[in-house]
Amino acid sequence: MSYKTHADTWEQRATIRTRPRRFIENDELSFYPIERQPLCFDPIIEKLGDEVRDTILLQSLYKYINDIIIFETEIVNKVALDIAKGRFPFDFSFEARYDAMSVVVDEDYHAFVAMDFQNQLEKETGIKPFKVFDEIELSRAIPRAIESLNDSKHKAGMELIAVAISENTVTSDVAAFASDSTVKRSIKGIMADHLADEGRHSKFWTA
Repeated sequence: MSYKTHADTWEQRATIRTRPRRFIENDELSFYPIERQPLCFDPIIEKLGDEVRDTILLQSLYKYINDIIIFETEIVNKVALDIAKGRFPFDFSFEARYDAMSVVVDEDYHAFVAMDFQNQLEKETGIKPFKVFDEIELSRAIPRAIESLNDSKHKAGMELIAVAISENTVTSDVAAFASDSTVKRSIKGIMADHLADEGRHSKFWTA
């Protein structure tokens, strides 16, 4: 089966080309879906009041943003850039390598947007992340899955499969986030923008 490029769709719909900058609102909506943070339902936390709850949700968003930055720039883009630059031990058509480079552009832009929004959050709330991690679970899990393999093509194939599965999982996660009615509109907007690109990426990773 021949590879079908998404270049025309990218030109017309990529968020880096079509979406405005998002700005945080000062309203009563949440920073993060409370249903995704079980700590907020602990009786002790509930007794501490709304300020503690909101701080926990803000810190949860900070971690989520940082996880996105690491995942997009260090895990997804490592493989996408290797494909785009012909460094992968498999042959890819020009169309596939071109699309891989568009994935790199998109993912770097997602990280750029995430960094901008985190800076807005810090200025708006006066609260910084309690801790910024330099790796995520996949930063360790994928190398562990690869290290047991001896053949370079098997290693590359395993890395490609792991990233493809992870991207599709993230797409589902972002979709759920983007549709949560309790979350601030700007945050939902960022997730919706992200989702628009990830839907296209999903076709690339599973082609």
